Amino acid sequence: MCSKLYLETFSDTCDETTINVTLETSIVLFVLKFVGQPSNVEVFLVPNVDDKRTDEAIKINRKSFESTILAANTFALDVASNCSFPVIVSENVVISGLSSVCRAIIKHSDDKFKYLLGFKEGCLQAPSEASPWTKFCEVDIAQATKTVLQIHKQLKSSDSEYILPNQFAYFESHLTRPVKAHNIRKLTMDLAHELKVNSESISDTPKQRKTSKNDIMTKNITLEHKFVEGPQISIADLILFPYFWLMQSILERKTSENLAQKIPLTYKWIETVKNHPQIRDCMVLLIEPTIPQPHQHINYIIQGLGESFTLYKRDSKQNRQRTYTRDENIEQSLKKINQLDIEISSRSKDENVDDYCDWLLPYDALPEGGNLPENRLQRKKEQLFSLAREIIAIAKIGDRIVDFCSGQGHLAIILAYKLPQCMVYMLDNKEEMIVRARKRVQRLNLTNIRFFQCNLDYFVGDFDIGTSLHACGIASDIVLMHCRQRNANFVCCPCCYGKVIEMPHISFPRSKFFRSNNISLDEYLCIAHCADQAHDMKNNKNNVAKSIQGQYCMDIIDTDRKLYMEECGYHTKLTKLQPEDCTPKNRLLIGIKHSQ
Repeated sequence: MCSKLYLETFSDTCDETTINVTLETSIVLFVLKFVGQPSNVEVFLVPNVDDKRTDEAIKINRKSFESTILAANTFALDVASNCSFPVIVSENVVISGLSSVCRAIIKHSDDKFKYLLGFKEGCLQAPSEASPWTKFCEVDIAQATKTVLQIHKQLKSSDSEYILPNQFAYFESHLTRPVKAHNIRKLTMDLAHELKVNSESISDTPKQRKTSKNDIMTKNITLEHKFVEGPQISIADLILFPYFWLMQSILERKTSENLAQKIPLTYKWIETVKNHPQIRDCMVLLIEPTIPQPHQHINYIIQGLGESFTLYKRDSKQNRQRTYTRDENIEQSLKKINQLDIEISSRSKDENVDDYCDWLLPYDALPEGGNLPENRLQRKKEQLFSLAREIIAIAKIGDRIVDFCSGQGHLAIILAYKLPQCMVYMLDNKEEMIVRARKRVQRLNLTNIRFFQCNLDYFVGDFDIGTSLHACGIASDIVLMHCRQRNANFVCCPCCYGKVIEMPHISFPRSKFFRSNNISLDEYLCIAHCADQAHDMKNNKNNVAKSIQGQYCMDIIDTDRKLYMEECGYHTKLTKLQPEDCTPKNRLLIGIKHSQ
């Protein structure tokens, strides 16, 4: 069965030999060209008739790959239209996001290309929401390239210098740092052995040429960044190279200075990749942009050169955003909240309300089917049943229900089984989670569930109910944002309050009420950090007073979320999962759009 790859193009910008596409489309096609365009992948080009980004268009050689033009209104009927480009639909799983789509293409290719995925096929496997390296390859460098594309339009004849995006300094610094790899020991041994063999003379006897592992490991060998992740080319090189090649083509036409002197390691890497035999074959796809010559040459400024940056989170101080609070800061922030004319509380379930639901489900519809550890089973089932009960109570026939941050699909599978006349979308950004959930769904023969492997921001489809169980930090706010944009009802149980951070499209506090009462961002984050003190109060090892304070801080943050959604036209309530001790993070936000 062929997988379908959908790529975005610009309308009215193609002829028999060339076509204008987005940056992301050019990257995907470059990877596709490298692996020989697998026969089990059909390529569909979808013109975006309403797009205003034609100034970001990249012209490519249309004859270098096989494709079919698909009308936008036809694509809109496909399940893939629920995600942003690029998208590949493989075995009923919709995959979105540049890195994930490129990884899927390589997995569809001949086994000889699997080395591009690195050790245990882990290269760029982590989603951009969690990995600074994936984010750099997928988001940051794309934004830098779009900025460079604008240079020749923004510069005036009087301009003599231009500040380039910080990504240049970040990448140059990355290439100066030691190679990071899970199999670094093996790579070092292989390199040492290669150097040993090359240095031996022909006159040496076999006994003299014999090299043990201990001899190899005693050598003073340092792995250098021949490619971005070490001595071997990888998917990261295939994604990054077209971006840097394009920026190099533009910038060198604007200046007489030698950029290679400013970022020598970057230029060395570009030349290394360019001279790779298969890369040379792929270059036929790319067409050098037509850039008018400037009135005078520009001096480019690259800020941060020489500073130490890392694009790996595990040892990256600049990628950590933590809030450390003192008791006096918490007390001061809480004092300000307590002066507000509003009730801060989460109501317990009304015991007189009959919300019985039959939870006699098949084994694979229960968490047991997902191989959940025995010590977590009972509490997880209580959390899932409590959340599912609220969703079932508001669901209507034909509703589309999205389980955001679905993990192994525990909640999505229960909903699909209990609501056969609804369509359930399971959304998670981890490939492994999708694989596990699909096996359970296949054993249950469920036909009303769809799988989406993508980040939250890449999902653009319409739906009727949005839900999430313990979406971490700001993920809960992104889920609520999706619901607000689609006028969808929601049932959400937040988690990890201390990990909320501001994003370009989400600021804190959320509600006008909190902001109008001058609750500052620092005070808000202080309260959010304190909310994570809420622990199991039955455990004697935990500080009960701190846990009670943490519970109150949870109510403050979720009251702000509740007020925000009310300001957006929802009837909302803040309640708790049942039983309340199924988890310390037991707050439950429920919202119904007023028009419904």
